Amino acid sequence: MKRLPFDDTLTKLGDIYHYLTVVKLCFELKDGEKIFVEEYGDISKKYSEESYQAEVKHHTSKTYLSDRSPEIWNTLKNWVKSKNSIDEFKHLLLLTTSSIGEDSVFNNWDEKSVDERYTIIKNIGETKEEREKTFRPLYNEVMKIEKDELKNLLGKFCIVHSQPNVSEIKRSIITHLLVVPEDKYELFIDSLVGYVIRRPEQPPYSWEISKEEFKELVVNIRDKYTGEGLNLPDTYQDYMVDDYDSYQNKRFVKEIKRINFDKETNNAINDVWRKNNTIIEYFTDNYIFSKDLKAYKSELNTNLQYLKKEHQLNCIGEVDKRRILESKKYYLKSMQLPALGFGIVRNNWRFFQNGIIHEIVDDGNLYWYLEEEKDE
Repeated sequence: MKRLPFDDTLTKLGDIYHYLTVVKLCFELKDGEKIFVEEYGDISKKYSEESYQAEVKHHTSKTYLSDRSPEIWNTLKNWVKSKNSIDEFKHLLLLTTSSIGEDSVFNNWDEKSVDERYTIIKNIGETKEEREKTFRPLYNEVMKIEKDELKNLLGKFCIVHSQPNVSEIKRSIITHLLVVPEDKYELFIDSLVGYVIRRPEQPPYSWEISKEEFKELVVNIRDKYTGEGLNLPDTYQDYMVDDYDSYQNKRFVKEIKRINFDKETNNAINDVWRKNNTIIEYFTDNYIFSKDLKAYKSELNTNLQYLKKEHQLNCIGEVDKRRILESKKYYLKSMQLPALGFGIVRNNWRFFQNGIIHEIVDDGNLYWYLEEEKDE
């Protein structure tokens, strides 16, 4: 198939392969280890005796590494340019779907001594060829550093060739998902990849994943797709706020006062505080919880809007006093809605759901006062 000049499909496929590789390597993490994405290069593992910085190369067709393959020389050039920042890593890996032929100078590379590796790399560029517009600048960049520095780099350089393609790498990830229903495999993998992509969105905006964080993520997704779920912690269920005055300018408090229901403001403030602290303590970096919470909040808002329409029908043409009374009924009924589970949360608490409702009001998406509904 002939591709259009602006067709970026293969690049995006390479990105998908990159993220799938991150997921695969996260499953291999040991206690205390972390994966860093794009910070030192494509993928890096730190806080480990076997630390590495890896460059990932993906090809859609069968390819072989030649002595002047751009993926070899681009990788070496990048490491030369960032040699100070990658010095801490024990291994420098080229993870590639390309293969190495038996007659390649890179065959059995990992078994060669540092001196042999240096000689191979040096000799590749000793002879100038007619067509080397791409190769020559890369070679010169690599060879311009001190010999001992290059040998140190080459001593760490490992070629991990013939890596699995997209389909194969997914199958290798599936081996970790045997407790998940087979029809949920793709959703599970998509959730893991989504987590990798969105990891830098939240403070401190770093693209790093620890063994502990990834394990928690996998358990949460597993519970979501196996029906296990988790019970929302009730640690803060009975806590009371010390300073109610600091909340008086919040929209959700003003909306309660607008319907002359001032005596309910303290309960609302307590529920908001309890909800906020539950999220802060237990779910701050939980990608799956955050994703499910967003959907739950949206659905809850929709239900509240329908409930509001029902109460508006009871005060068509009524004066403000009647509207205030019906608004209070609407508020109380909203506060008494069953606290339903959502996403990975099997058992919810009323304080948490009511706290979310007040957050919806605070966002300006819901008002307690029942305005007269205008005809469309």
